[in-house]
Amino acid sequence: MRGLIAVSTLLAASLAFPSFNQSIRVARQAKPNKAWPNALIPIGFRSDYPQAWRNTLREGIKLWTSTTCVRFRENDVTSKDRVEVYDGGQCSSDVGRSGGKQTFSFGNGCQGVSTAGHELGHAIGLHHMQVRPDRDQYVTINKNNIHPGAYDINFGIDRDTNTMGVPYDYSSLLHYGPYHFGQEGKPGMVPRDSRFKYSMGGIYPSFYDVMRANKVYNCAAKCTGTGPRCLNNGVRDVNNCDQCFCPLGYGGKDCGGKPAGATVVTATSAEQKFATTIGQPSDPQSIDYKIKHLVINAPAGKRVQLKVTYFWVSFALPCSYGFIEIYTKTDTRTGAARLCKTEWLDPSYTSDGSRMYVRMASRYMQSNFQLTYKAV
Repeated sequence: MRGLIAVSTLLAASLAFPSFNQSIRVARQAKPNKAWPNALIPIGFRSDYPQAWRNTLREGIKLWTSTTCVRFRENDVTSKDRVEVYDGGQCSSDVGRSGGKQTFSFGNGCQGVSTAGHELGHAIGLHHMQVRPDRDQYVTINKNNIHPGAYDINFGIDRDTNTMGVPYDYSSLLHYGPYHFGQEGKPGMVPRDSRFKYSMGGIYPSFYDVMRANKVYNCAAKCTGTGPRCLNNGVRDVNNCDQCFCPLGYGGKDCGGKPAGATVVTATSAEQKFATTIGQPSDPQSIDYKIKHLVINAPAGKRVQLKVTYFWVSFALPCSYGFIEIYTKTDTRTGAARLCKTEWLDPSYTSDGSRMYVRMASRYMQSNFQLTYKAV
């Protein structure tokens, strides 16, 4: 495994086109097949590490411990193999267990829950999605647009990467956006699926990120006997074997229901309106998102057609202040394009089945969303 850096922070929204800092350390090479024993990662903070930053990392840890069998043992400064967190002026982690005390830099500019989750994903043992051996089938790398020194570490194909049988995932938290390490505002990476042109990468571990981590640590072995019959591509929850872990847009014990807190509406042949806001105009930038979920159901044999008539979010690439995601496919495991400019919208969106899921999010100021929907 290789150590990877992620300096162009996923949530440093003030850096629309992050620059490459030549003083960044060269990422160390991690030894292959170095998962942490018993899925337990000892982690400690240097004594001068700020308390507020520790809390951000703890929120990032929850993203993984709530969905996988991986655990972090905090304040461990004695284990031979352990992670030591410090302010190294960047966001970086080795990939997996490299042996001995390995540093984890989470400094100023890294302070977002998504960024914490990204770097912790590396510490768990997950590579960047865009270094997979099959990546050229899914993205085009414009090497001339990438800052010198950033390509090999962050974009060079790693032939040792084990895909764990998981599909390529544009919405992975471990996937860079098109402009990370780009020069002069030019994209260093372009998806072959044009829907994701502006929004590769996720804000939280994707369904397939979770599957990768659980396969690395054989988490499914925790669940024995007969479990629930999971619907809508859900899988057995390794933290509660009596229920299912669901893809986005689904919820309930068997993934046959709605996400917690979701609004559910029924589409008819008559066009209907839906409007909502998230946050207040005076809200400062937050380390995490406020999210609203909308599920639209059409009668059997019909599909949902949706139009975004108006929306406003504070803009920063890669849609890091707020966005809307429209899931037209019944299978939501591979995500949907994250949109934060009206120019990126299609005139309308039509589901491939009788159900559509919409996710709206904001973490700065007030975001506004106005939609119409009907059954077709």
